Amino acid sequence: MVNICNSNVIIFSLLVYQYNRSINTPTLTFKTEVINGKETWQILNLGNGPALNLLISYKVARNRDWKSPAVKSYSLGRNDKVDLNWLEGSVDVIGVYYKDIFDDEFIAIAGDDITEIRRYANFKKLDINGNTFNKADFAKLLELDSVRVTRIRKQSGRLWGDWSKWQFINNGRNN
Repeated sequence: MVNICNSNVIIFSLLVYQYNRSINTPTLTFKTEVINGKETWQILNLGNGPALNLLISYKVARNRDWKSPAVKSYSLGRNDKVDLNWLEGSVDVIGVYYKDIFDDEFIAIAGDDITEIRRYANFKKLDINGNTFNKADFAKLLELDSVRVTRIRKQSGRLWGDWSKWQFINNGRNN
């Protein structure tokens, strides 16, 4: 009888844990909004849980590399958004890497008016209008030098310029 009770407690605990994970998952999406007369991309958290440690970059041509430096953003709670007002040129693809409170990793990508969200751990490949993205492509995004979003906004409207005056953070280590 004790073994049956212990088994029920374990099963119940696992169910509660899975339920908590499911109701605390962030879901990042992309949209545009006109701000000060300019169409501006935004990342919006439509999920219930916070999105942590955002790392954002973009491509102006799908055959090219992610723009460097990537931008680290503050965490996004439910219905929070971050303006991507530093993007320049004709943006083809925007990618964001983020974590949830359980340390699960996610990738969200937008291109050609299509948004896809995948868990990073089991990411295989993703096709957006005939262009294929795989885990290795996103691994390159994670290897980029990065700068905080607040520092990007201090510079006069330009992201991709002389970055010698900025402190870069590479994979959590100060350079």
